[in-house]
Amino acid sequence: MSDCFFASTLSDSQLGHSVVYFEPEQRWFYLEPRDDLYHPTTEAKLMTLLSALLVRCAEEMPAGVDKVNLFVKFRADETLRAVVKKARSVLAAEATFFSPTSPNRRIEGEEQHGQLARQFIGMAIKPQRGHLLSVNDCYAGFAGFCRNNGVEPVARKAFRQLVADIIKEEFGVGLRADLKDSEGRYLRGWKGLAVEEAGRG
Repeated sequence: MSDCFFASTLSDSQLGHSVVYFEPEQRWFYLEPRDDLYHPTTEAKLMTLLSALLVRCAEEMPAGVDKVNLFVKFRADETLRAVVKKARSVLAAEATFFSPTSPNRRIEGEEQHGQLARQFIGMAIKPQRGHLLSVNDCYAGFAGFCRNNGVEPVARKAFRQLVADIIKEEFGVGLRADLKDSEGRYLRGWKGLAVEEAGRG
């Protein structure tokens, strides 16, 4: 039995499924067609999938072909476990597979907030001379944007660094802690930027 060949069948577009082993988290994910998102799965479920594929293969074989290996030997737990273990390297995905700039999305993934942050900044954050954009105002706008897209917003602490990097990249403006509002109070934020209401939704 070729472990590499059968490992590759776990993720085959012709068979209608996509599976990856996300190395940074050492977790398995499969693509759910109903929402076009990757969902976490287990090696036990992948063993069941492989077993079902072998049965399907046996059923499609001509009547005169010996099917004992497909029905019995290849479907033994020890064999299935070895194939799934081999699939970790065959179907390995690096950190870039799930990233804010990747088209691949997973359910409740950290990168989902990164993708939404880029969309929000592109749609809602605009240069405005003399204006101060506080972290609080920016977060309030982003939180509403997330909820409008059916996603719970990231925690405020994580949000600050998340958007700071993107805003720096997009506008060349760094996050500052020495800004003062109209009442003379210090605040964290960006100088020369504003949130447009039209971009919040």
